[in-house]
Amino acid sequence: MATQVSLVKFVGRIGNIVHYISNNRLVSRTIGKVDIVKMRTAPQYEETRKNQSEFSIATKAGQLFRQGMMHLTRGCTNYEYPVEVMQLMLKTLRADTTQPKGDKQISNGLKNAETQQAFSRLKIYSKRECEMYQGTLLKRSPDQKAWRLNRNLLFGKGINGDQMTVKIGYYHVDFENRVAKYEDALSIACHRNEKIEYSDFILPKANGIGTPWIFVVLQVWREGSIQDVTGMTFMSMLDVIAHEVKNKVTDEENVQKLYTCGLEIEEGHGSHGLHGLQRGKTSKLHNQVDYSVSLMHGHSRIRESMIKIGGQNDWDEVIGKMVLM
Repeated sequence: MATQVSLVKFVGRIGNIVHYISNNRLVSRTIGKVDIVKMRTAPQYEETRKNQSEFSIATKAGQLFRQGMMHLTRGCTNYEYPVEVMQLMLKTLRADTTQPKGDKQISNGLKNAETQQAFSRLKIYSKRECEMYQGTLLKRSPDQKAWRLNRNLLFGKGINGDQMTVKIGYYHVDFENRVAKYEDALSIACHRNEKIEYSDFILPKANGIGTPWIFVVLQVWREGSIQDVTGMTFMSMLDVIAHEVKNKVTDEENVQKLYTCGLEIEEGHGSHGLHGLQRGKTSKLHNQVDYSVSLMHGHSRIRESMIKIGGQNDWDEVIGKMVLM
């Protein structure tokens, strides 16, 4: 390094020399060259190589994570989103306590409860008036098995539009094998004129495609006619699920997993079909087939109808059996 005082204080770069001001003095530095071979092999650069390895793994994981949902997020994110995803990936990678630095894996780090909570707080996109949805629109119900949709908040103060669709999706990701696939899971149609406070539902079983992790994604879409301003208004992560844990559930336990469709059925009319107010609709996409049923929302003043999920193709037959219960 050479330090000099000059009458002409030029700041900038000429060739391989950089001139800049430091402590009110003009300083000139020669740009050094990095010995690539030494960087890759010399013992004194071991820590640098480990840091580079972690940064590379986190970068690739972040790219995979964002690209797999590009069909939903294109045009709906800001410059902060990629940075936040990168920070999450680095945090997740460093949470892997099973491997030494430089050999850590994202999947191992995701087993840490703190990193899972960090992902569940990730906001992907939001209109300004929908900021209040974050962490409050959908919460666990008191029984901890079902989720509760706050419809009052959905059409809260400052929210435009009379029709909203709340969508839940499963984002299957295998970071090590670079596999990412999005799957629609549930769709709830809501209208402002419905005097409904909450909707409770249990998420359907995800289609297994062999990935170790499933990210539960929440979306809110404003619907309407051609004259209305429509489109996605909010998107965030809701939960993180270890897929290998889900796959250990036995068939007998799956039979007990019932999806509350919320069909209002009048007492004494169970054998004559389904009756009640069709105040909303929910759809479960399974094997590319859209099975739709009417929803009951609000207080359970009549009894609930329960419908099995997971591989059932004869939907009418199942509904008939549940009605006759």
